[in-house]
Amino acid sequence: MAAGKFDAALNVHLSRQTQGTVGVSVRLNSPLTPEEAARMRSLGMVGAETGRRVLFGTVPVSALPSLASFDKVARLSLDQKMAPKPGVAA
Repeated sequence: MAAGKFDAALNVHLSRQTQGTVGVSVRLNSPLTPEEAARMRSLGMVGAETGRRVLFGTVPVSALPSLASFDKVARLSLDQKMAPKPGVAA
C-alpha cells in the first residue's frame, strides 16, 4: 500500500483491520477533474466532486492503495469521531 499518504491513525487501524470497509477523509492538493471525480466515486468516495478539496467516505480497505495512487491526493486520514470540548453542550 502507499502508506506514505496514510496518517498515523489510519496506519494503526489498518494493522488491526485488513478487510471490510473503513471511513476515511481524503485531502487533495488541487480540485479533481470530472474524470478523476468519477474514478474516485467508483472506488467508493460517493461525495467526490470537482470543486471539493476534502472528501469523506466509507471505502473498502482494498481500495485504499488505488485512492493513494492519485497524484492529487495529499493525505488519507482515518475518519474519527471528535470528542466534545469540555464545558460545551453537545
